[in-house]
Amino acid sequence: MSHSVSHPGTSSAMMMTMRSPPTSPLYQSNDDTHHPVDQLQERRQRNKAASAKYRQKKNMQQHEMRNMICQISDRNAMLERQIQEVRQENQQLRATADKLRGKLVASKLLGQWIQKHAKQVDISQADIDDDVDVDDDDELLMYDL
Repeated sequence: MSHSVSHPGTSSAMMMTMRSPPTSPLYQSNDDTHHPVDQLQERRQRNKAASAKYRQKKNMQQHEMRNMICQISDRNAMLERQIQEVRQENQQLRATADKLRGKLVASKLLGQWIQKHAKQVDISQADIDDDVDVDDDDELLMYDL
């Protein structure tokens, strides 16, 4: 199956050199000059070597990219775990801060209540002390229980 493509300005002799080289040794000469067939074979060898080099380089780049993807994925997973841990810690700290804030407010309110009612308690205690007769030990024992 021969593919002949006509190119403007090319002769049939030139077209013969553009085709695949014949496999028969009849078409090859033994002199040291480069024939078009030899040039074509050399060009094919160079092209084959360049293609192999390109494929090797491409495979190496793909391997490096896969390694980089693995490293980045591992780092991403580690950072995601750290984010989750920090979020949990943040939630715990917020809960602790809310509890402490509640205790602080309760403490302030209790202090205000005590100050407000301390005057009443002092007055009431003085009234109680006046009403209690120290000589009546039986009554005091009853209150100690």
